Amino acid sequence: MEVELGEIGAKSGSAEGFTRPDEASWFIGNLVNEGIHPNLLAINNGSIHGTYFGATQEGIQLDLTKKIWEAIQSWEVDIAQHGITGTSLDKITQFIYHGIRKGNVGTFWQNISFGLAMNQNGNAITTPEKHYVKRPYRGVPDELWQKMWKWAEKTGNTGGNIKKANKAFAEDLNQVGEDYKERISKQAFEEAIRLFEATNSAGLAGEVIALLTA
Repeated sequence: MEVELGEIGAKSGSAEGFTRPDEASWFIGNLVNEGIHPNLLAINNGSIHGTYFGATQEGIQLDLTKKIWEAIQSWEVDIAQHGITGTSLDKITQFIYHGIRKGNVGTFWQNISFGLAMNQNGNAITTPEKHYVKRPYRGVPDELWQKMWKWAEKTGNTGGNIKKANKAFAEDLNQVGEDYKERISKQAFEEAIRLFEATNSAGLAGEVIALLTA
């Protein structure tokens, strides 16, 4: 069971809205007293959902995260990290030492599927107008991407709202040719391996299955 305290969303240059260790302890303690014992707590520690635009940079506060984790160890609750897209593998490698036991990655896989240009941390490369850069040798066909982008501009779903194109174009996305599916799958597989290695979880599928089916 996972619960969330605070709204995920960094405020550049400010700790406004960040989850505090004392409120995390109060929150989990009261849940447990009411018979609800979560396994994971999602917090606001400086990440965001989606793409970092312009000068906004990834800002996960690991020191704060560890303090929050330590504050809820009386109930053996760990941290769930939302908003990993745009985070360096070096930083992800440190998650385990700061109480993070689960990570949510969504936008990164969307970037791969769409074929968007990304920097070394997996954040989409964008223009000052919050437009994306499509790689012709990655992801879906360029024709489909252009169709999706025109829809996004017409419906006001540019910027971070491009994620809504996944639903609007679900049928088109599912029907792309096998060559496009293959290149998407190949890139996704390689990037997944990199994340597994960064989180020290490569080769643990058997143990996870055994734990879930015990």
